[in-house]
Amino acid sequence: MREALLIFRKDAYHQRVLLAAFLALATVHMAIDIVLPRHPEMMTMQAILGMVLLMAMIGLVYRTAQQERIMGERQYWLTRPFPWRSILAAKFLFTFVCVALPVSLSTLVALALNGAPLADTFSWPLFVLVGGAWVITLASITRTTVQFVLSAVAYLFLSFFAILMTSHLLGYDANDWGGAQSVRTGADTLFTVAVLTVVLVRQYQGRTTLSSRVVFAAGILVAMIGLPGWHAAFALREKVEGPGASGGVRMTFDFARSQPIARGWTYNPGEDVVAVKFPIAITGISSYAMLVGERVRTTIDAPGGRHWDSGWRFLGGVMGERSPGAGPHRIYGEESSYWVAANVDRSFFEETKDMPVRIQSTAAFSMLSAPLTAHLPIPCRGYRLAPGHFPYRSRGAVRGSRTSLDHVPVFGLDFHQQHPSFSGLNTAFCGSGDAARCGHV
Repeated sequence: MREALLIFRKDAYHQRVLLAAFLALATVHMAIDIVLPRHPEMMTMQAILGMVLLMAMIGLVYRTAQQERIMGERQYWLTRPFPWRSILAAKFLFTFVCVALPVSLSTLVALALNGAPLADTFSWPLFVLVGGAWVITLASITRTTVQFVLSAVAYLFLSFFAILMTSHLLGYDANDWGGAQSVRTGADTLFTVAVLTVVLVRQYQGRTTLSSRVVFAAGILVAMIGLPGWHAAFALREKVEGPGASGGVRMTFDFARSQPIARGWTYNPGEDVVAVKFPIAITGISSYAMLVGERVRTTIDAPGGRHWDSGWRFLGGVMGERSPGAGPHRIYGEESSYWVAANVDRSFFEETKDMPVRIQSTAAFSMLSAPLTAHLPIPCRGYRLAPGHFPYRSRGAVRGSRTSLDHVPVFGLDFHQQHPSFSGLNTAFCGSGDAARCGHV
C-alpha cells in the first residue's frame, strides 16, 4: 500500500497542469448547471464543455497509465523495485481520487442546489472507474498515443458495425430489452470488468501484449453487442420484484370484435412474413395505471404436428388505440380492447391458412410505478429540471412526473384460448363476429 501511495503522489505531481485544467473545467460545468440549468441558450456550450471534459478525463487516465512503464525490455526492476500490484493499484487510485470524485461531486452539488433527486448520482464513481479501467487497459496494450487513438477509433467503428449486424441478423429485439435493460446492463458491466481484469493482470504481470489485445477486443466487443438471455433477465426481475399491483390483470382473446385493427400504422415485417393480428381484451388495470408491453411469444399448433413459435419478440407485440405502431406498447387502464400481432412465417401461413389451429400467446409487461411530482422553483433566466422528469411550463413552478422502468414491479401473463369454431389463419386478420369468416387488414 505504501508503494501505491508513493506512485499516486508522483502521478498527481506529474499531471498537475492537466489536472488543474480538468478541475477548472469541471467547476465551470458545475457553475453553469447551478446558475442556468438546462437553459436553451446554454445547451450548446454545456454540450461542448461536456465533450471537452470527457476528453480531459480520458487524457488524464491515459497519460497516467502510459508514463509508468510496465514489465518489458525498458523496465529496470533493480533500480525501481515496485511490484506490479502496487503500480496497478496506484493507477486506479488516481482515477478514483482525481477523476471520478470531482465529476461525481460536481454533479451532486448541482443537483442538490437545484432540489433534484440525488439517488442516481451515487453510481457515477463506479461508472467512471469502469471507464477508467477501459482506458488503462487500452493504454497497457498500446505503446504510443497514435496507437491508442487509432485503436480506440477502430474499436468504436467495429462495435457500431457489430451492433448493426446484430440487429440485422437477430432482429431489433437483440439490442432493446425494455424493462429488463438494467439486468442486461449489470451483466454486461460485470462481464466487461472480468475481461479488463484478465487483460490488466496479464499485461502488468507478464506483458503478453499480442494475446491480451485479442482477449480485449473480443471480450469488449461481446459486451458492446450484449449478452443473450432476455427471458432469463425478465424472469429474474419478476421473481425478485413480484407481481405487485398486477395480480388482478386478466387477458383473453376477443374474437367478437369486427374492427380489424386500431387506427395508425403497423410494423411491416417483410415479404417472407405475414403479420397476423389477434384481438384481445385486457381487464383489471386501474384507471390511473399503465403497462408497457415488453415482448410477446406466440405459438401456433396445426394438425399433422405442424408447429410455429415466434420466440419472445417486441415487434409487433401488443397494440391499441394509443400505441398502434412499433413504438412502446402502452396499455392504459381506461381501455380494454387491444391486439396481439404475430409475424408468422409465410411458408407456415400458406400451409395452415385453411386449417383449424390452436393459438397460445404469452405476454410480458412492466407496470409503471405511481407518478411522482416534483415542485421546483423557476429562476427568471432558466429552468430547473431534474434528470428523468418531463416538465410543463408554468409561471411559478415546474411540475414533472417521473416514470421509470428501472424500479417497477414486473409480471408475465400466460393466456391461451381455443375458439370452438375458429377456422384458422386464412387471412392477416381474424376477429369477426362470425368466427369462420376473417377479414383483411
